[in-house]
Amino acid sequence: MKLVYPEWEKQIVWENGRYPVVALENRACHFRIVQELSEAAAGGDTHFVLSEGEHLLDMGRKAAFVPSPWSMDFSGRAVMTAFYGRVKKETQRPEIWTAAQETSAAVSRMAELLEESFPFPLAYDAEPDLSALMKAIHLQPEKEEGTLAERMLAWMELCTELLGTACFFFCGFRGFMPEEELRGLYHTAFLKEYHFVLIENTCPAILQEEDVFTIDEDLCQIF
Repeated sequence: MKLVYPEWEKQIVWENGRYPVVALENRACHFRIVQELSEAAAGGDTHFVLSEGEHLLDMGRKAAFVPSPWSMDFSGRAVMTAFYGRVKKETQRPEIWTAAQETSAAVSRMAELLEESFPFPLAYDAEPDLSALMKAIHLQPEKEEGTLAERMLAWMELCTELLGTACFFFCGFRGFMPEEELRGLYHTAFLKEYHFVLIENTCPAILQEEDVFTIDEDLCQIF
């Protein structure tokens, strides 16, 4: 996978188990780049070009912009819509379909018994919607409560599986993780073939697993 920006002399690539870190030390440049990445991931116009081999990837569909560690919403609308769509698809499996039919029959039977308890007729769906039943028991992806690296990995797994996300842009995450946690993040992400960029305002103590591209205060590009 490759990320290209016309103002950058360096192309961002993922290779040799190293992960890109973009350090934007110039504050105005930092704000402008982060703003454009945010708009690109939301489907807006952008000069960023993301590609996989010979294929260009739609940033609005394939990229995720994560502005802070508190922005990973495991029960957000997009995630839950995709999740329940997946649930509906999975109910076509014979063993789940059988269980769903048994559940629907049990709910209908409960409604019939309740109707006998009232002197007036009751209305209800004879064939309950399975998605509604799953929502009633709050079936949803479980939020990762571990370290920040573990939460990032869980978030990438969730978005990759449900939303088809191919690349993640994490802003300001690096400074929250000690060295060993960072190394674990890079190692696991490499094994799982996740692609992400850490966007920072500085990058001290560069690790062997990091491919750092710096734009300094004078807008000089260092790599």
